Amino acid sequence: MELSRIGRLLMAIVLSPFIILVSQEQLLAEGLVVEKAEKETQIYGYTRGVKSMTLSSEVPGRIVKINYNVGDPIGSAPIIEIDPTFINFKIEQSLISLKKLEINIERLKSNIAYLEKEFKRIDGLHKNDSIAEVKRDEAYQGVTQARLELGSVTQDKEMMMLAIKELKEQKSRHSLKVPNETCYVDEDVFVRSGPSTDNEQMGKLFKGAQIKKYEDENGFTRIGPDKWIISSVIRSKPSKGLIMTVRLVEVGEMIAPGIPLARISDYRELAVPLTLTGQELTSIKALPDPFTGMLEGAEVKVSVNWINPEFDEITRKTHVELVVKNYQGEKRGGLKLEIPLQTKTEGLLIPKAAVTNRYENPMVTIKDTAEPVSIIIIGESEAGLIIAENSKLAPGLELKPAAGEQGQTQR
Repeated sequence: MELSRIGRLLMAIVLSPFIILVSQEQLLAEGLVVEKAEKETQIYGYTRGVKSMTLSSEVPGRIVKINYNVGDPIGSAPIIEIDPTFINFKIEQSLISLKKLEINIERLKSNIAYLEKEFKRIDGLHKNDSIAEVKRDEAYQGVTQARLELGSVTQDKEMMMLAIKELKEQKSRHSLKVPNETCYVDEDVFVRSGPSTDNEQMGKLFKGAQIKKYEDENGFTRIGPDKWIISSVIRSKPSKGLIMTVRLVEVGEMIAPGIPLARISDYRELAVPLTLTGQELTSIKALPDPFTGMLEGAEVKVSVNWINPEFDEITRKTHVELVVKNYQGEKRGGLKLEIPLQTKTEGLLIPKAAVTNRYENPMVTIKDTAEPVSIIIIGESEAGLIIAENSKLAPGLELKPAAGEQGQTQR
């Protein structure tokens, strides 16, 4: 019994190097497969505002105030104010005319009340044959004409009110503003599939969540495709990120309609324009949405904003715009965005463990046939060596691991 135990122990000691060698060879053999070559590249671009708008006036006049300079964030005050003196005179004159019409309407109503009372008296006398019919007809005609005149003056009043409304709208154009509001919900609210409490609940928005408004219906507001919330919980506040980037006029200048006065850029989100090759574009499309990039050393989420379908025949590239979603630093132009990509390239990728390099003549061995194949190394990556295309090697072909002594250059 004791001798058999000693024998088994000696056998294990003798065979252990072979077991180790076999295990190492199995480990080396795993993953020794020819693949299509990929190269690690980085594309980069520089930020700018997601959009910009040129500010111009719809009315002529003299500039009396400019509330912002280049670089200032836009708040709730108008950007440029135009002298409203003459439009104020027109509004005041129209209000006086409206007052006269209202007085005239009251006079006509009083007159009609008198004429109606007089007509009833004459009509009663006519029924008792105490007065001629012509007198009754004259009284009736007087009432009719007074009513028609009241209708005409009432129409004049409505036209004057419409003219005043138009003048006030023109006056509002003397204060040049841009849409600068952020909408949010001021309490928790359910999101529904339609504009009714009968529609299906699709989720919940919590107090403070920012939204975009598209349309209102039945006391509900649409905030996305088939997403509605109760309108009463929506509030708005001036948003941060609109900045004056160009100022073209000064206080006191006379301006005409349609002349550019300033440019406002939207930095609430950062856009990054790129021109990409076909392979880079394919790699970008293969990334998840959103994907990760590095902006000035900070990790950010990035999405594709648009892809221009037109092809630039000179550069042979496609224009793409990315949008940075969650950058917490200073939002401005010129910040560098870097995105690592794996792009297809010419050649094949083979594991380093499969290469035998003797006398500077690198070779690999096909596993199934044991045929050695000379290769030309054109590059290197963390995944392996990039070699030139070879008619004997194809993606998916398994290779044998290089022997330890063969991996060294003979002298």
